[in-house]
Amino acid sequence: MIKNKIAYEKVAYFVILLGAVIRFAIIPFTAISGDACWHASVARFIAENMLIPLFEGLGRPVFWAPPLFHIISAFFYSFLGELGLKLVAPITGTLSLLFVYLIVKELFDKRIALLATVFVTFLPNHMYMSTLPYVDTTLSLLLFISVYCALKNKIILASIFSGLAMLTKYHAAFIIPVIFFILVLNNKDKIKKLLTYSGTTIAVGSWWYIRNWLLLGNPVWDFLNNFFKGYVIEKIARTPSILYLFMPTYLVTFYLDLFGVPSGDYTTLLRLNIPFLATFLFIWFIGTLLYIIPLVIGLGKIKIHEKQWKILLVWLSSFLVFGLLYVYDIGVLYARFLMPTYPIFGILWAHGILMLAKKIKDIQVKNILVTLLVFVILGFVATEFVKAPLAAKEWHNYDKDFAWVQNNIPQHEKILITRGQCIPYYLKRETVDYNDKIFRNIEKGSSDIKYVLVEQLKTRRDTPQFPDHFLKYLEGKELLYNNLATGVNIYKIGEK
Repeated sequence: MIKNKIAYEKVAYFVILLGAVIRFAIIPFTAISGDACWHASVARFIAENMLIPLFEGLGRPVFWAPPLFHIISAFFYSFLGELGLKLVAPITGTLSLLFVYLIVKELFDKRIALLATVFVTFLPNHMYMSTLPYVDTTLSLLLFISVYCALKNKIILASIFSGLAMLTKYHAAFIIPVIFFILVLNNKDKIKKLLTYSGTTIAVGSWWYIRNWLLLGNPVWDFLNNFFKGYVIEKIARTPSILYLFMPTYLVTFYLDLFGVPSGDYTTLLRLNIPFLATFLFIWFIGTLLYIIPLVIGLGKIKIHEKQWKILLVWLSSFLVFGLLYVYDIGVLYARFLMPTYPIFGILWAHGILMLAKKIKDIQVKNILVTLLVFVILGFVATEFVKAPLAAKEWHNYDKDFAWVQNNIPQHEKILITRGQCIPYYLKRETVDYNDKIFRNIEKGSSDIKYVLVEQLKTRRDTPQFPDHFLKYLEGKELLYNNLATGVNIYKIGEK
């Protein structure tokens, strides 16, 4: 185990540097996918139009998300093109590791801070989210800076970064009770500090929520939209249910997502076309258990009467409330939504590691356990390097199709698709999601849509089909392009 004579801070900075190298090294092998496609499309739109979108067809029917991440990404895109869209996440992901260390060192000591930083650095979900343009690493960085400033009693800075976090993602607001609690613990003139923090945070972060309330009838559209009675799109309308909280599927999703399975979807694992898949999955699952066991053991170290543990419990409780609200509203919980709590997980993991080291007296057993942990971490890192090109291939298969559209269909023309966040990104243009109302307008000749992209093979996950009556309608239309390998057909349905 680590000895006291080691310079913990230097080792921690080396771990952070290693984490940065890993994240940037994975970038060349990635292809933007999932929600990241939507964020990237919006960032590119902002850069090219100097305008924040609303109802443009960029992968979702409405742009509702707080836009700070997209504005920053648009700035990078303006100078570096598509590469710039990929750089924000690894930069903010790496910086968030630095503030994990600084926060934990402030609350405990350098030894706990080092181990907590190791945990977060090599956690598969954090590595994965740091290699694609997801919002969550940027959100976490801003929240961690806010917490660190509050611990240092720098109220204005804490409030500015809290406000900026609120302009990055909705659930940044759940850090406010944490900052309140820290300020109450650390200050005699509590009321003045709380008012200063609240006023500055609201001044910085509230304007987007006012915008959403005015335009969409819900400041956090479309989260809790049944409560706010905001703007409704029928095809994505949903009914919240408290029953979701009693269905353990969201816990499975969370666990799988935490350890690198995209969106926690177990079917992703089953679709892997690699030798000895069952053996690999068994080893991977055992590795996840070995990694998480110290965290569970660390729960026994919680001392609710101590100041730092009180702060951590308020911090964790606040975001667990958000998690439960999200499950109630959506029925699922992705690990990245609780990324702001990863320092707490790291602290528990660190205490668990130290408790094990104290209880195990046999040096050989200790060395074996350390070796196992190193191999688990190496396995996690290797998996991310393998996963990135496998996921990228799913989109590179369509390079020829996307290139044909870009070279043969005018940029201003919209293309009808079934649904998808990534098609607009890779086509580099707006698309329209199919519904029967649009079809009726097409039949009446009152639609300005002239092109339809049909993917016959449906090789991608969650790719919906056009209804049969629309496919029959297309049989009489001009087929402009056909790729048997991917099943992509492109039709012209407007005037010839």
